[in-house]
Amino acid sequence: YFIKRDEERFRVLWTGRLFREKGADILYEIILKFNKKYSHLANEVEFIITGTGPYQEHMRDLSKSFNNVKYLGYVDEDTLRHLYSISHLYLAPSRSEEMPLRVLEASCSGLAIVGSKIPGISEVVINGKTGYLINVGDVERFAEAIKKYYELWRGSPEEYCNMRKAIRQHIIRNYDWDIIINRLEAMFKSLII
Repeated sequence: YFIKRDEERFRVLWTGRLFREKGADILYEIILKFNKKYSHLANEVEFIITGTGPYQEHMRDLSKSFNNVKYLGYVDEDTLRHLYSISHLYLAPSRSEEMPLRVLEASCSGLAIVGSKIPGISEVVINGKTGYLINVGDVERFAEAIKKYYELWRGSPEEYCNMRKAIRQHIIRNYDWDIIINRLEAMFKSLII
């Protein structure tokens, strides 16, 4: 995973299974709210959605209704890594998560996370530093957070770039496989002793 600097458009990425527990219905509402409330940003902010599931027709409808929404369906790992690298923000409006792999991958690419304030996501995201944690289903706050990150990207590119590097470093320092394995090993040893 790597960071690619791209000044073309501010890209908001969502990827995963398009199921209710993953917040696909909330994602749909967030995009509708953002495009209605901030219609003047339609040429500046682009939503990229990948994945399949029961809500894929909703995502297709969004991509037909709005020029700033791209629904790509299933993508392979190489394409996903590319999307992380060219995106600027990651949405995680889930209702439930265990260890959110996509959030870790996005953070490893330096993407700030705007996600639900639930276990799993709240263990990875430092509210106000590596992203924003928002109450599940609070579409208004999700849309506002997207706008805040867009404004940071547009108004302070250097600060935005430094934030991305710091997010990546935080994830590498805390979630690298070697670190996780050492923590698991220490936990198991403490249970045995």
